[in-house]
Amino acid sequence: MGKTIGIRSGVSFSLLFSTITFTAILSTSSLLQAQDIELLPEVIPAPAAQTAPSTPLPIAVQSNPISESLQYSAGQEPSQKYSATLNPIFADESGKVVTIASMQDPLEEPGIHGWFVQVDGFWWRESIEVNGERFKLLEETGPMFSVGYQARKPRQRYRIAIFGGSPDYDGATWDNEPLTSKTDYFGVVGEYDFRWPLLGSPTNGFFAGVGTRWWSRNLQNSYTEEGNLSLGYRETWWTIYPRIGIDSMVRLRNGMHLYMSGSLGFTAYTSENIDFFEVTLEPESDVYTRAEIGLRNRRLSVSFMLEHLGWKDSDADKMVYQPRSTMLTAGVLFGYNF
Repeated sequence: MGKTIGIRSGVSFSLLFSTITFTAILSTSSLLQAQDIELLPEVIPAPAAQTAPSTPLPIAVQSNPISESLQYSAGQEPSQKYSATLNPIFADESGKVVTIASMQDPLEEPGIHGWFVQVDGFWWRESIEVNGERFKLLEETGPMFSVGYQARKPRQRYRIAIFGGSPDYDGATWDNEPLTSKTDYFGVVGEYDFRWPLLGSPTNGFFAGVGTRWWSRNLQNSYTEEGNLSLGYRETWWTIYPRIGIDSMVRLRNGMHLYMSGSLGFTAYTSENIDFFEVTLEPESDVYTRAEIGLRNRRLSVSFMLEHLGWKDSDADKMVYQPRSTMLTAGVLFGYNF
C-alpha cells in the first residue's frame, strides 16, 4: 500500500510570505516522498474508478444495537444478519458480496445427507384383555440393526433404511404351553417430512410428514420344555403413519450442532398377512411417537432415539385375530455425511 502525506492549511500575512511558504511545503513534500516517510494520514477521496478493481473492496461494518448482531453493508442498507464474530468480508465495486471468509452461511441449519448405521434395543409385546384386565400373551426382546440413507435440508427431511434382527421370543403355544425361541425380522422403512420455520428462526421448525414400514416377522419352529414340536409361521406387516412434530438446532463450538426433535402421530392403516392361516388382518390404529437428540458436524453425527408404534386388536378372520401389539425401539445412530 502506498504512503499518504497529510498537509495542513494555514493563513498567510503577506503575498511574499505565502509564496515562500508554499515553495517550502512543496519541497518538503517531495523530499518526504523520496525518503518514504509516513506521516499521520487524513482521508483523501479516491477518484471514481472507470473499470472494476483487480481486488475486492472491503465492506463497511455496522453494528445493530437493536438486534445486537453484526450487519454488513457497502454504502447501502444492511440486508443480512450473522450470528458470528467479525470476519473479513468483501464486495465488488457495486457493493455485491463476492467473498466471505470463515463464515459460510447465515444463521440457518445446514443441509446434510449421508449414510447411517443404527443399533437398537428392540421390544415387541402382544397382550389380551380378560374381564377388563390385560395380560401379556408374548414378548420379544433383543438387538435390531439398521443401515440407511438420510437427507436433512432446511425445508425437507428424507430417510430410508433396511433393518433386521433375531430377538428372543418368550410366549406360549396355542395349547398354552410355555415356549421360548427366536423370531427373525427383516424390513424396510421410508419417511418424508416437510418443515416450516418456527418462532421466526430457521433453526426451530415445525414439520408434518408421513412414514411407511414393511417387515417380515418369522416365528421359527421350536420345541417346548416338554419336548413337543411347535410349528412356526410368517407374518408380513405393512403400516403407514402420518405425523407432526417440532425440531430445534443449537450451534456449538468448533462447527458442532446440537439438534433435537420430537413427533407424534398414529398408525393410520396397517395390513398383516399370516401365511399359515391364509388370512389378512387389519389391526386398528394406535399412537406413534418418536424422539431424537444428537450432535453433528459437517461429516459425522451421533444421536439417541426412542420410537414407539402401537396397534389395537384387529377384527377376526377365520377365528384368527391380531391382539393389541406394541413395537418399541431405543438406540443410537452413527452417521457419515457427504
